[in-house]
Formats: sequence, structure tokens, C-alpha cells
Amino acid sequence: LQADHYFNRSDYIVAARYYAKTKRSFEEVSLKFISNTNNASNLSNPLKLINLKKALKIYLIEKLKFLPSNDKTQKTILSMWLVEMYLNEMNDIDNDQNNVINNDEYQLQKTTLTNEFKRFLRDHKSQVCGLNRECAETTYQLISAHGQMSILLYFAELIEDYENIQDRYRSTRD
Repeated sequence: LQADHYFNRSDYIVAARYYAKTKRSFEEVSLKFISNTNNASNLSNPLKLINLKKALKIYLIEKLKFLPSNDKTQKTILSMWLVEMYLNEMNDIDNDQNNVINNDEYQLQKTTLTNEFKRFLRDHKSQVCGLNRECAETTYQLISAHGQMSILLYFAELIEDYENIQDRYRSTRD
């Protein structure tokens, strides 16, 4: 299998794209990336860890594209996982701000990821809030728990939750 070949060569991003197109079970592939991510963090190999996390995110995004439109529950679960991954990545960038060589590099990383996340939310709006009101509430809670208030306001505007926008604005004024 091509995907295994690239994975074994540590070309995780290419492997992720191939895995997304295979019939291999979602759980098996996800666990393969996750277990290797855990190994990389135990070995203190930051570059491998970053590549594995990116590859897992790419795999999930690609898998989401190939799921049948009537598989709404699976799409919602994958989307929520991706929301969590984006938020963790944003927090990692914020936490690593002191390790970044200059502020311009930090701003570029933060802006690029923020725009990518907003595009994801826009493109997958029906999955992050479509099944029922609880999906949108879960997304709100995730974003809020990570302290990403600008994303929270963007999401509220995206789903036209103007009451929430007003509540957030009032709470920041007080």
C-alpha cells in the first residue's frame, strides 16, 4: 500500500492523503498517527511531532471530504475533533510565542492558522452546528475553553447567532 510506504519513510503528510483514499479503517489509521505522535513526544522529537499532528489533521480533513453526505453523525464527530485540533494548535502557537525568533514570525503563524481555521468553520458550518443546537453549543464551549474569543465571535457571526454576539460584547464592556 502506498500510504504505508510513505508512512514508513516518515513522509506523514503524503501518507495521510493516501490513507484518506483507502478503505483502511478510520480507527486503524487514526491510531497509527496518534500512537506515533505519543512516541515522538516521548522521544522529544519536536519536528516529527509537528509533522504527525499536521498529517493527522490532513487525514481527518481529507476523510471528511470523502464521507458520504448522508453520514452526518460521522462528519460531525470528525469536525468536532478537527475544531479541537485547530484550537490546540492555536494555543501551542500562543504558548510558543516566547520561543519564536521574532514577533513577525509569530504573527504570520498565528494569522495563517486563524485564517485556515475560519475557512474550516465556514466550509464545514453544517457539521459544527448542523445536527442540532447542541453541536453549536459544543463548538462554543470548545472555543471558549481555549480562550480564543476572536474565533468565538467569528463563529457566532458565521451561524448568525446575534444574541450571543451581543452577550459577548456586553460582557466585555462591563
